[in-house]
Amino acid sequence: MAEYERLASDLLEWIKQKRPWLENRSTDNTLDGSQAKLGEFRDYCRSQKPPKLSQKAKLETDFNTLQTRLRLSNRPIFTPTEGKLIADIVEAWKGLELAEKGFEDWLLRELRRLERLDHLAKKF
Repeated sequence: MAEYERLASDLLEWIKQKRPWLENRSTDNTLDGSQAKLGEFRDYCRSQKPPKLSQKAKLETDFNTLQTRLRLSNRPIFTPTEGKLIADIVEAWKGLELAEKGFEDWLLRELRRLERLDHLAKKF
């Protein structure tokens, strides 16, 4: 039970830290700066998010296993502290994915805009 609480707290804290970064829609208005931001986003998607996705899956599995064991032992079910229910974690994760989608869409639009401007500047 303590392990569940710890994992849930860690995951929710990580989500809380990443959301502002994903919701920050500012660049230095250069093609290189935007490409660097895209590189950071790809790094996030490839190396930072997968371990947290595994942690989320482990959390859900551990919670379900714990509930089953308690039920089979005729013991009261485990109720996590406020804000750490599986439903809360799923909701926070959905919010993170929505922020990711918005960030990626914005960044790709920004890159296209800057590439177009760069092309026009070279043409001029």
